[in-house]
Amino acid sequence: MSPTFTSFEVRNYRIWFAGALVSNVGTWMGRVGQDWLVLTVLTAGSATALGVVTGLQFLPFLLLAPLVPVVGVAAAYGGSSRVNDCRDRLYGPRRKKRDT
Repeated sequence: MSPTFTSFEVRNYRIWFAGALVSNVGTWMGRVGQDWLVLTVLTAGSATALGVVTGLQFLPFLLLAPLVPVVGVAAAYGGSSRVNDCRDRLYGPRRKKRDT
């Protein structure tokens, strides 16, 4: 196998990759379908409406992006124990790895 694709030797990565591929294709299909619906059915070919709908798709990113530096600073200066405690509260405690 080529060095480029050595990550596909790991089963968990192959599962993750397949899931990410299906998810991204589904997201793309949903966006194209939404744009097509706005352009053909809901309006009489209004480019303005299509531009508004396309712009609103990026609204969550635009609203949450300014918080990224705040979270990064909190993780860097808050101490790893606080970050680990917060992660444990959100996702549950980590399982210990078994010796094989």
